[in-house]
Amino acid sequence: MIKLFFLFSTALFLSTAVSASDRVASCPRLSFELNTCRECLKNKPINNMLVIGNSIAHHVPADVIGWKGDWGMAASRQENDWVHLVAKYISNDQGKDVGIHILSHTKFPRIYTERTQEEQRMLDNSQLIFIQVGDNMIDDSYENFESLYRGLLNFLAKNTSAPIFFLTTWRYPDNQPNARRIIKRLSEEYGLAFIDITGLSDNISNRAESEAICQDPNLNRAVCWHPGDMGMKRIAFEVCHQGHASKYDEIKGELVLEDILVGGEHYSMLLRNEGNYSFSMVNSSLLASHQGDSQSAIYDKASQSMRIPHLYGLHQYFQILLEESKDSLKRFNLESAKKSTQ
Repeated sequence: MIKLFFLFSTALFLSTAVSASDRVASCPRLSFELNTCRECLKNKPINNMLVIGNSIAHHVPADVIGWKGDWGMAASRQENDWVHLVAKYISNDQGKDVGIHILSHTKFPRIYTERTQEEQRMLDNSQLIFIQVGDNMIDDSYENFESLYRGLLNFLAKNTSAPIFFLTTWRYPDNQPNARRIIKRLSEEYGLAFIDITGLSDNISNRAESEAICQDPNLNRAVCWHPGDMGMKRIAFEVCHQGHASKYDEIKGELVLEDILVGGEHYSMLLRNEGNYSFSMVNSSLLASHQGDSQSAIYDKASQSMRIPHLYGLHQYFQILLEESKDSLKRFNLESAKKSTQ
């Protein structure tokens, strides 16, 4: 089965690999996950986003470990941490700045039982919520972690209509896979978006220890397992793109299209890469309710082709045109592929 990378390379539309710093340029795909669009964001902008996170989202200065920043540890500057990067990309999309509220993971267990007026104001005034906790909550069974997380979700379900995104833990030590599984299971149970960043820390270039900040002899090594500037960019990229409705699974060779506009109706579809630039349809179904103009793909009956404006795969996203096979209504052939410019 031909991998998507080689498929696009052979089609001569894919240029040389793009660096992470160049790729992380905008956040349009978050718009799709919110069932809206860029124009909709401009008409009804996100005024504030709330991040319930650990030190990766924010850490106050701490002389005891040599940390002098007042932002996501261990980015070199505030504007380089993942929270501020994501806010910047959304701001660019909607043409209006997004305010940032951050609640420390040490406070989240009591958010749903005892809140300050300031914390209540943050919850009331946020139109978008990210949760990224677990790295610091080391527990052999993680039973406490799950019960606290569930308590938070139950509270949010009753007290906010803002879309909620789950981020996994950053680290991958012995017990972290348990945390990731719990977060993923809860995201499925509550029907909320799941963004997997676990495993990014496996690459040393994503960790602060490979950057200049950790050359400081006064800096405690505990700071250096955090993402550096490159790691923060990678997290921001996953936040903005991984939740997109058109996804390609390189391992399974499967295309997932969660919302295809066909005439005036919306469908979901699963396609499998059969090689030779051909995708067979595994299944499709009519969606119970359409998602406005947030379709991830458009099928043109006249030309018998399907256009996918933004297909996420290989940590990049592409524009794809699939042409329906003349000998089978369940087979599509790759007509063209190129990297998306947005």
